[in-house]
Amino acid sequence: MQRFASAKQMLKLLLLLLPSLVAMFFIGYSCALKEYLPGQTSSFAASAPLPALPSKIPSVPSAAPSAPPDVSSQPVSSQAPQSAEPQLVTYDKAGNYVTVRTLNDVEVLTGGILLQNKTIQGNLTVRVGESGAVVTIRDTTIDGVLYIQGGGAYQIQLENVHANDILVYSEPEYVRIIAKGDTKLVRTQVFTPAILEEQALLSEGFEDVYVQPDAGYIQLPLVLENTEIAHLYLDQYTQLTLYGSAHVQTVYNKDLLISSQ
Repeated sequence: MQRFASAKQMLKLLLLLLPSLVAMFFIGYSCALKEYLPGQTSSFAASAPLPALPSKIPSVPSAAPSAPPDVSSQPVSSQAPQSAEPQLVTYDKAGNYVTVRTLNDVEVLTGGILLQNKTIQGNLTVRVGESGAVVTIRDTTIDGVLYIQGGGAYQIQLENVHANDILVYSEPEYVRIIAKGDTKLVRTQVFTPAILEEQALLSEGFEDVYVQPDAGYIQLPLVLENTEIAHLYLDQYTQLTLYGSAHVQTVYNKDLLISSQ
């Protein structure tokens, strides 16, 4: 009987303390929750949203090809940029195009071309189908988008080139993009297999790279060769291979397969 009475008294005591215990629990939970509310400093703070970039590769504006463009094998001319340029200038014959010009939209349709001393106020589209071809863009600023298209395993060399946006959509073979000298490429979107390389670089080169595999790619191969990438954004499972001194400072996305050689 005595044990029963003691147990009964303890039960009454717990019932009296229960409201206080519940109140203490909710106060502690509310304080902990505040640490992760928006506007508060937290180790789980979300990274900045990705910049809004075109999701599709628009075609070059349809326009009649311009008159035969500048072709020269002589030293670079110091003449002032020409005026009244056509909307679209097409380079479809191998040669060195080095005259100083300010252009609107430009397309390069074959290998063996050196395009130098150009200010392109619109888009530059490089669309080469033959494997082994080389296209060189030198001392050029691109205000619009640099579109790299085609179907062959060709090479495009960017030397002293400034561009904010590059879109790589060239299949089924790899296209090699080489950044040299004072080249700054702010955002590079890769939709199809590509090799990004840096040689004798004096500027930032490739800064941010966004891998957005085109439909049909379960694994999109991307090769970085002697390349320093600030931010690499992966949209889905990517086969990433690093050669030489290639290094990625920050990788976003968890689905990553890395082969380092």
